[in-house]
Amino acid sequence: MRHSQFLVAGLLALTTLSFTACSSSDDDVEKPIIEQPSHVADAARYKVTTFGSTWKSIELSEGGRYFIVKNASILGTKDDEILSGSYEKKGDSYVLNGFGELTITPINKSSYSLQLTNKGKVSKLTAEKAGVLPSDKNTDYLCRTWKFSQLHLTVSYDGKQVYDGTATTTSFNDVKKRSEGCY
Repeated sequence: MRHSQFLVAGLLALTTLSFTACSSSDDDVEKPIIEQPSHVADAARYKVTTFGSTWKSIELSEGGRYFIVKNASILGTKDDEILSGSYEKKGDSYVLNGFGELTITPINKSSYSLQLTNKGKVSKLTAEKAGVLPSDKNTDYLCRTWKFSQLHLTVSYDGKQVYDGTATTTSFNDVKKRSEGCY
């Protein structure tokens, strides 16, 4: 009898929690307004196809930022180097603030000629336009052509490095598991 009283009391408490957990005011939460980016027409990512090029890809974002990726295999380094800054359109070219200038000329439907000027040095490249992610709540906050492909995690504790690991999207959970015991 005593156990059934505890069971009934527990069920009543659980029922009360289930009724109070939701409220109609949850639907009234203001959703952030996503403003139209300033460079929608210019936004694109170009994968460089020129064999042996130092440059791996060049991206112009909708928000007026550029991202230039230098190829690690050509540089002889472990990771690609990413250069970033703001850009402005000037006629048929783009002024990449803090870097140089970029001119994009279509060759055909899928290929482009890129002229990249950096510190007086001109690189003539061929490239293909990369696919664009569809617009949704999450991708509207990020560059729409970026995809998570790799994570490099370094954990330091009291000035001492306790973990250093790299993961791809498929092995991310492995890195997470290995790093859990580090701190």
